Amino acid sequence: MEYITDVMVIEGKHATISAPAGYVTIPLDVNKGAGGRFIYICYKKGTGQERIIDLKVATASSYFTKDFATEAGYTSTNIDLNDGAGGEYIYLYYKKGTKGEYDTDGITDMLLVTGKNAFAPAGYDRLSVDLNRGAGGKYIYLCYRYYQQMPSADLRNWMGQVDDNRSIANISIPGSHDSAMWLTNMESTANILDSAAQTQYLNLENQFDVGVRSFDLRVYWSDSLDATALAHSTNIKVGYAGSYSNILFQDAFQRLVNKLKEHPTEFIIMLISVEQDMSASQAGKYKKEVDAILKTYRDYIFIDKGEEHMDRSNSDLLPILREIRGKIFIVSDAVDKGSLSGGYDNDPWRVRYKRDGTRIEYHKGDSQHEKCITMEKTFCEPYNGGGKTRFDQFTSAIQARNTYTEGKMGRFGANKDWNPPKHNNSNTPRQWSLETNPQILKYLQEHSELTRAALVAFDFIGFKESKNLAQEIVKVNPKLRAYQFSDRLPDTEQVRNLRYKGNTLYPGQSLRQGEYLASLNRKFIAAMKGDGNFVVYNSERSLWSSNTALCQHRLRAL
Repeated sequence: MEYITDVMVIEGKHATISAPAGYVTIPLDVNKGAGGRFIYICYKKGTGQERIIDLKVATASSYFTKDFATEAGYTSTNIDLNDGAGGEYIYLYYKKGTKGEYDTDGITDMLLVTGKNAFAPAGYDRLSVDLNRGAGGKYIYLCYRYYQQMPSADLRNWMGQVDDNRSIANISIPGSHDSAMWLTNMESTANILDSAAQTQYLNLENQFDVGVRSFDLRVYWSDSLDATALAHSTNIKVGYAGSYSNILFQDAFQRLVNKLKEHPTEFIIMLISVEQDMSASQAGKYKKEVDAILKTYRDYIFIDKGEEHMDRSNSDLLPILREIRGKIFIVSDAVDKGSLSGGYDNDPWRVRYKRDGTRIEYHKGDSQHEKCITMEKTFCEPYNGGGKTRFDQFTSAIQARNTYTEGKMGRFGANKDWNPPKHNNSNTPRQWSLETNPQILKYLQEHSELTRAALVAFDFIGFKESKNLAQEIVKVNPKLRAYQFSDRLPDTEQVRNLRYKGNTLYPGQSLRQGEYLASLNRKFIAAMKGDGNFVVYNSERSLWSSNTALCQHRLRAL
């Protein structure tokens, strides 16, 4: 694979300025609309061991300053991106390495997007600083694609194997803690805070792909971005002052909606909390943005239809899977922060929109409110379907320690006879995950009698020693344990030159020539061969063929 091995900035009096040999120029003047000199960002690709592992933008008013950049080991491209246009100084910095800090593989692509609060394209992350900041002109943002090595077990459609009539309280669900704080997607007010605030390795889409279905998103209102953004914490009293994600909340919401469009058998739990006090003006803007999100994505947000005749099994307050597939189940703890104080009825997330645009407001005490907003009774009730339940939700060693030493169970707790693993008072999420995650993984692998693990959220899920953690939680669901998920894609002669498409073909999707499906246990393969023949294999031989070789075909699900 080719990685970006060098980055530079070039400038001149004319738009025809050329990059040095071997460099690719991103075809957009970063001073566009602001006057000043013509300035372009260029990069070089290669297959060597050394590559770019991180990019940052330093300005006079941002948290990442020139002094901070030098201290953290970054190299400047040495040209002010606002040169000749006024405004703040803006410098692009990069860090090189043979691999990323956590064995990530490096940056493979870069591009620029324009427009106020423009989203990054699918698969890209976006730096939060407008490259024309303070100079007028177009809003311009730098985006990059970071290659992340993924576990190969296919968990994108695991809920498709769960019974439609199962209450969501009786499903074992992997989650991520502080989901937006992955390695290459954050800035901090001090160098030391980076390691204290990084909680994930995989980005949101890749977290979904390894099986995560509960996402913890911490929001705040950003005056500089004029939008709701994401953070680990912006309150110095909490201890992680100023650790910020580079993606906007609306971008994160859209990314997760896109995953549900691709995988309609799944549903997502979205835990939303506000990380800092808001002024009256900020709260007003925040509520307006929330309302727009609720209206825009109303087809993908769960609204209880009041089907009280349904057997909800574990709780009469909760939906069953059939009601919630393809939806986001919003859980809001977004009140009592500055001008959002006033309790539940001041929470903008209590609103829902029906498909026809009808607005619904839930109020404290409504049965609908309990079904759609809170999780106080979602994962804390014992599973009544028989079997063993021995797990608790915790997101870090601190919470695990408190649970262990004080004998407390979290509100998602399942059974009091489960003792979370001990730890050695580590002080970063990465160290916590190194201590606790392998113990939990071992426990799950050794206790095949478990039938429910509740909602379990982790730091660094899907990474290195935790790469199979989500898979083991998913396998606690009784029907899924029998699938014996394989960590490897088939490597047989029949599919060696074909592209893996997943394990399920949904209505409207196609299997094209050169693509194949594989069962979760990898024992069965359905391949649309390059010659147009559709063949079903087991691990040893061909079981069936359409005998359509030398024809142009594709298989389409109806």
